[in-house]
Amino acid sequence: MKPIILSGHCRPIKDLKFTSNSEHLFSGSIDRNVILWATETGQKIMTYQHTAAVNTIGVTSDSKLLVTGDNTGTSYIWDVNGGNLLKKMENDALLNLKSLTISNDDKRVILIQSGRNKDSTSSVDMYNLLDIFMKSCGTLSIQAFEPLFHLESLKAQKYISPRFTKDDNRLYLSRDDGYIELIEINEKKKVIKEKKFHNDVIMDFDLSNNDDLLLTASLDGTSHVIDTENYEVIHTFKPQNPTRNINACKLLPSVLNNKENWENERYHAVISGGQDCRNVTTTNAKEGGFDLEFVNFLTSESVGSIKGHFGPVNTLAFSKDGRILVSGAEDSTVRIQNMTDYIFDKKNI
Repeated sequence: MKPIILSGHCRPIKDLKFTSNSEHLFSGSIDRNVILWATETGQKIMTYQHTAAVNTIGVTSDSKLLVTGDNTGTSYIWDVNGGNLLKKMENDALLNLKSLTISNDDKRVILIQSGRNKDSTSSVDMYNLLDIFMKSCGTLSIQAFEPLFHLESLKAQKYISPRFTKDDNRLYLSRDDGYIELIEINEKKKVIKEKKFHNDVIMDFDLSNNDDLLLTASLDGTSHVIDTENYEVIHTFKPQNPTRNINACKLLPSVLNNKENWENERYHAVISGGQDCRNVTTTNAKEGGFDLEFVNFLTSESVGSIKGHFGPVNTLAFSKDGRILVSGAEDSTVRIQNMTDYIFDKKNI
């Protein structure tokens, strides 16, 4: 069965998020729009418009609120069903809101922002969503809201992506120098663990529901499976022919929940990325490494791949049951794959 190709954007896709029941999908793009789609049909339902390139999306567990961030450091909170803008929080326009995440209990939101210069710092700020809604409606400066904590990076490093642990009391942070930090979320912001896993930027990482596994994606061309108890690498995947940047990674939902499911699954995770478009000639575009690579933790190898995108893949998302996989790329398209159609009895599908 052919994938559903969503072509509502005109610029690269930066983030994808499912609603809690996986019936709907959000896509955020540099074209300044977030689009809500019907997963099964690919029908476009609604558009939420920014005034700058959208980098990141978060959805509450009840799928009622959408939080988005853009290239001017501005964050928006939307009513999903009505499409109404509930809050707009502006910051210094020279800042870039790189990523965000919402706590599992929907009470807090983490915003990661950084300056545009190479030597500028980045910050990690946590806000109480209820406090935000206690303020009057409309557009406000982010300084009007008191962060629960503020963490500033050194100039030699930038924070890239955050993930709450299961209990919402700790936070994993990836950095552009290849490190992953685990910090306590309190006024002291105590660093529990800190280790360098990659030789370049960690673009993305996924955390299992029991907090026992981390999967990473890095511009050094590798993806690691990490045991969070001892902070050691269990497996490393490095796609070849061609070597490529790894921009995105996702654990299969059944693996997210329990290691015992490893033996019951043909693959356990998907990683993707691709060579920089500037390094891929028109005649050699098929060799850009833009495929979705499916990996097995037991055999430590790739078990198959799906081609289709014509540019580096920036973001991935699984439906709750793992049946649907979506990917968004520099080619401005979102591809919806029904994974029950793939057996992976050969390397390239």
